[in-house]
Amino acid sequence: MKKHNAKPISTVAALLAMLLSASLSWAQIGPVGKLPGRRGASSPAQMASRQAGQAKTPGSPSYTYGYLDFPLAPDTAAYGINPGATSSEMELVGAYGPQVAVTGEGSGFFLEVVQHKANFTQTFKTENYPKSTYVLPAGINDSGKIVGLYFDSPNTILGYELSGGKYTKLEVPFSGATYTLPSGINNSGEIVGTWADGSFVDHGFVLSGGVYTSFDYPGAPETDPISVNGGGLISGYYYDSSDIPHGFQLSGGTYTLIDFPGAAGTVAYGNNDAGDVVGFYCLTSGCLTDGFSGAQGFLLSGGVYTTIDVPGASSTFAADINDNGVIVGYYADYGGYYHAFIAMP
Repeated sequence: MKKHNAKPISTVAALLAMLLSASLSWAQIGPVGKLPGRRGASSPAQMASRQAGQAKTPGSPSYTYGYLDFPLAPDTAAYGINPGATSSEMELVGAYGPQVAVTGEGSGFFLEVVQHKANFTQTFKTENYPKSTYVLPAGINDSGKIVGLYFDSPNTILGYELSGGKYTKLEVPFSGATYTLPSGINNSGEIVGTWADGSFVDHGFVLSGGVYTSFDYPGAPETDPISVNGGGLISGYYYDSSDIPHGFQLSGGTYTLIDFPGAAGTVAYGNNDAGDVVGFYCLTSGCLTDGFSGAQGFLLSGGVYTTIDVPGASSTFAADINDNGVIVGYYADYGGYYHAFIAMP
């Protein structure tokens, strides 16, 4: 599923909150592997990129999985985790509601997961932009700053940053821009995301020190950055001329291509300070054209690709990874419902 784009408006509003508590169930999982996620693309011959990862056979690490559902919601998806989260305390953002399964947006949530001895508790709090119809909180840092998008009443897509309970619009200053979609924020406050021109073609942007900088994967028709780590390394995806998604990393002006070996298309999403990247891939063209149904998640670490599979899922989307290797995302069950997950190594 491709993240929707947004153009922010200027607003400062009080935080809307509803506290709900529930128990978190954990299950120790052995070697397994499958995950779905978001869209990407492939590169022309003239692109100055190098292939990331040399592994031809995915590994199968063991993870402890936590399964999360916003109380009484039909669908729940987690999109971001704070970089410094530990196994005993972590903060997540995402969306819930029936629209999540269609577009990725819904009602926004902030989730705190805390360990008390052998037990985990989860506390959900709604994070909805005032008077919005749909919200997608996409990224969070250790200071609790959140970036994402929302729809206003006429369903115009807008971007925002939430800090200290106040919402601030984020809008690129580029001529002809139709929307701005922030997707990731690091602990230095650098923000990355997507903006669209007058033809609704996607381009990447970085917001650092109050300055917006636009960029595009070389030769690609569309570019969609998703995350930025503490060192400024950006991960995301782009589309090639055949509308095939491919992942990439951008560091110091150098692009690194990310294509899961043998995949029909690869989407890179979240990253951490070690340079690890998570995302999802499709093995068939049908998966690409059918909303990534049956997509599989992956971890790229130290040049090695690993497939990650939520047990019993028809699709799994790995959306983010923090500095302790904790992965969050969402998966589809065989009934067509979405659930959030946490995978702890």
